[in-house]
Formats: sequence, C-alpha cells, structure tokens
Amino acid sequence: MIIRVSASSALGIREQDAALAGLAQHRPRLVVIRYTQQPGSAVAIPSAEREISQHGLRLDTSQITAPTGCLSCAIVDDLSRLLPDLAGTDWARDILVVLPLGVSAHTVLDGCAAIDPASLAPLGLTIGTVAVALDAAGLEDQLWAAETLADAHIAVAEDDLSLGEFLVGELLLADTYVLANPSDEPGLEVISEDVIAGVELARHIAPQSRATAVGGGLLARFSRPELADTFDEYESTVRAELGAVAVPVRSAGEVVASHVVRIERPLHPGRLAVAMHTVAAGCVWSRGFLWVASMPSRRVGWIGVGPNVSFGDAGGWLADGAERFRLDSLALLTWHSEYGDRGSMLAFTARDLDAPGIESALQACALTDAELALGLEHWATQPDPLELRSSFDHVHELDNEPHHEKE
Repeated sequence: MIIRVSASSALGIREQDAALAGLAQHRPRLVVIRYTQQPGSAVAIPSAEREISQHGLRLDTSQITAPTGCLSCAIVDDLSRLLPDLAGTDWARDILVVLPLGVSAHTVLDGCAAIDPASLAPLGLTIGTVAVALDAAGLEDQLWAAETLADAHIAVAEDDLSLGEFLVGELLLADTYVLANPSDEPGLEVISEDVIAGVELARHIAPQSRATAVGGGLLARFSRPELADTFDEYESTVRAELGAVAVPVRSAGEVVASHVVRIERPLHPGRLAVAMHTVAAGCVWSRGFLWVASMPSRRVGWIGVGPNVSFGDAGGWLADGAERFRLDSLALLTWHSEYGDRGSMLAFTARDLDAPGIESALQACALTDAELALGLEHWATQPDPLELRSSFDHVHELDNEPHHEKE
C-alpha cells in the first residue's frame, strides 16, 4: 500500500479554484490539504491557514506560521509531520496539496523528501501529479511582467522571482498544467488572441506536460483536468537543468514560434554583449547554453523570461573531462570532431518571432578565423563585458518588450 501525494500551484485564486474543482472531480476519496496565505502576512511574520477536506467537507483547520520569514519552509515542515499522521488513518491514501499563491510545487516534493520512511511503515509514499494552474488569457502578460512576487504581495519565500520566472519554473516542473480563463463562459465560441497565445506559450514552454483546461471556446477542446499520476522526478530535473533546450514541433497556423540557434565556434564576448539586446528583443522566453571565448572552460547557461536575461554556470564540457551527473545524450549526438560538445545552443520563443534576425545576430558573434587563431588563452584575458568571470549571480535587465501590439 502507498500514499499518493500530488501538488497544485498557481498565481491567481480564480484559476486555482477552477483547477482544484477539475482535479478533484474524478477522485471521490481524494483528501485535499489546502494552504492559504493570510492577508497581510507577507509584510509581517508569514502565516497560512491549512484546511483538510474530503468530499467537500472540512475535516480540520489550523494555522501555521513562519517565524523565519520563509512560508514554503514552514509548509515543508508542516507536511513532514502531517503526512505521517495521515498515514495512520484508513481514509487518507490519495492526497492533493494545494499551495498558497506563488509558492512552488517544489515545496511539496521537499516536504515528502523530509519524511523518515520508517514513520510511514508499512506504507510507502509516491508523488502522483504535479500540476500548475494558468490563466490562459493572462499568461503572456504575466511572462512579460517585471513585477516580482513580493511586488505583487503574492508570496514570501520566492519573493525575488518575477511572475514570469515563477510560472516558467512551475511549467518545467509539472507533468500537467490546467488552462483556465476565469472570464470565459462555458460554450463561448469567441476566442481571443490572448487565449490563443496563452495556450500556445504553455505548449512551447512545457512540451512534456499534459495540457488540460477548464472553460469554453478554445479551452473546451482540451481534456478536462485530472490527476494522471505521471510525475517523474528525474525527468523534471533533466528538463529544468540550466542550459536544457526542448521545443515542440510547430503546428501550422500557430501565432507563437520557437527557433533554435546552433553555433560551433566560441562567441566573441563584446559582440555577444551587444547582440543579446537584439536577439532577446520581443522574445518572451529564451534558454540554452553558450561557449563564450572569455570563459572557454565553462558552459554558460542562458535563461531569459520577459524583460530579464540571466546567466549561470552550467558546468564544464565533456570534451574537457568534466564529470556530469548524467549521460549527456545531446552532447553525444552533436559531438564535433574538433570541438567535442563545446558550442552554443539557444532557443527563443515569442509571438511574431524574428527568427532570421536572431539567427543572423548570433552567428555574427562567432569568432572569425583570425580571432580564433589568437588562441583561447588570449581571450581568457580579454575584457569580460558580461561579467561572467566575476559572478553569475546577476540579471541583465533589457529594454525588451513584445513585438505585437496589444489592443
């Protein structure tokens, strides 16, 4: 026997409620543990109400507080004690944890990982579904927002994340997403461009996830939400790894597109610092890895959400003997006879994507024959305009906005 625990995260209460109603519909014995952040607690000691219910009936209500200021940490601690207690009952075998707005589903995974297996014996524990609820019509604007979770008074623990960064992280983690349009009416046939863009953006960010929806119009064409129990923690780790690139096959007539750029040679740091403004312009999401001449021994991870682009250390190159935590199948499939797995690969996603312009700007950053002849030892001593040698822990705020016009 096992206890199956699922998780649901969201940014908005209306899409969260819609997702919960859909996810719980087909599981009559489902136990729902819902955490709701208390009003005003984001600026004081964070606190949340925890409600346990089954069949729509409230079984228990209590308060949890986070004296350290980390609400997600308090929920991890609460779950690590609550789930073993529920394991001692005969009615709590299928559990859905609904998190406060802006708190990541990683919180549930961490809470489960903190449990001593002996405290559950003879039962085991497994993660069933990780779902994120999305406002289909508002998704594109949320991805573009420079506003952080703290600015929006939504969450505490991840308050330095922008709204878009939070949603991208949840989409990469989840095996299921639930599209909702709170203003939509069942059966409504008028489909707005914003809903279309939201539906397509979710697919481009999370091609691995099961798309479900609540609502009419375009959303009525999707499967209804359900707990499919398809979460794979290893796969979620791989796809969320810094530098990972995955894009869906584009369908005819889509307004959102993704374009992948591959460059074999190292990139000139000065030209890249200038070009990044051009290539990121109008792109709501970009990701991948770079081989930069000023830091040739490291894979430089690139992640761009809305107006922000940041870099991170994505590890060494296999060609340099770097040990990686997994077999890098992409590196082996694209192995270059001279450079090995070194090189750059970036993917850009947007409405009205200027793929030729992005391709041209990035290809122009590759070192020329004359520059390459100077040797990478030379470039390792040259100016570092992207500040990669000093620190990866900074965000480049670009003068970046959507190319399309909003009515």
